[in-house]
Amino acid sequence: MNSKNDYYITLISKQLSTGGTSEKEKEEILEWIKKDKDNEVLYFKLKEICDAGMWNTRLKEANSATEWKLLLEKINESSNTFQQTKTPFLKIVFSYTKYAAVLLVGMLISFLIFRYPTKYSLEKDPGLVIITGKGERTKTILPDGTKVWINSCSSFSYHKEGKIRSVDLKGEAYFQVKKDSLHPFIVNSSGFSVKALGTAFIVTGYENSNELSTVLVEGSVCVGTENQKEQTIIKPGQKATLSPNRKNIAVQNVDTELYSAWRFGESRFVNLTFEEIAKRLERSHRVTFIFHNQRIKHLTFSGTFFDYESIDTILNVIKINTHMNYTIQKDIIYIY
Repeated sequence: MNSKNDYYITLISKQLSTGGTSEKEKEEILEWIKKDKDNEVLYFKLKEICDAGMWNTRLKEANSATEWKLLLEKINESSNTFQQTKTPFLKIVFSYTKYAAVLLVGMLISFLIFRYPTKYSLEKDPGLVIITGKGERTKTILPDGTKVWINSCSSFSYHKEGKIRSVDLKGEAYFQVKKDSLHPFIVNSSGFSVKALGTAFIVTGYENSNELSTVLVEGSVCVGTENQKEQTIIKPGQKATLSPNRKNIAVQNVDTELYSAWRFGESRFVNLTFEEIAKRLERSHRVTFIFHNQRIKHLTFSGTFFDYESIDTILNVIKINTHMNYTIQKDIIYIY
């Protein structure tokens, strides 16, 4: 562990435990995260171990920065052991009695939530950023009381400026928007926007997916293209999908449970191509698919799988109904 990382870990610990960082230090933390992929990797190593239940919540506060360093070195040594862990109920407790539970667990569970420094007027609230990796989901409550569930492999940022509550989303999230007729809630995602006052809806906008959509569970939302040349209001039980050219919006009636069940670790699908199913499995089970049989990509399936099921179990079920074969090498799955 280098001294530069020690410096930033100390800053992050200070921010999350006491909130005593300066505006300049807050900026440094954010820039450090964005600057280098290794910085994200360090965070996700810690996060993976936390998700596996490997931290004793009774750990006492670390006595020195040296103990922080020792802890992170132990994590680096042992993290490979847990890369394949799929079952969320696994509980193993380390007996590190002097490491910083208050600081470290706070850092992990916060999912990279940091306050931006206020640079403008009091009309603009500090924002927050949330990033989730493969196999990760989180729930957060925004300052206005809105509840948000954020799916795997997503980036989410929120801020309020004047009367507008604004979210930028890459990935997928379920929103329960706190009703406030004076302050519209707007989600911008991959070429389209969703405007709501008080409602529940799902926005899907993964960069590597063909589908950019909004599913309305309750209330009412207005869905528009990025340039707002086309807008449409949808009703509960309807799905608005943006066309590949980002110019048109198609509306259809759907079963909302198919789109919201992921919040509870369940993935439901009807007539979904194996290519799209594979993308879901990559996000939920921390794997990568490589197709040597392109025909398999376009076969459609209906069914349900759960996060706690192993990837081998899921693929065996699919294999029964096809002529597909596969091999697994670490976290890479080859389809033949």
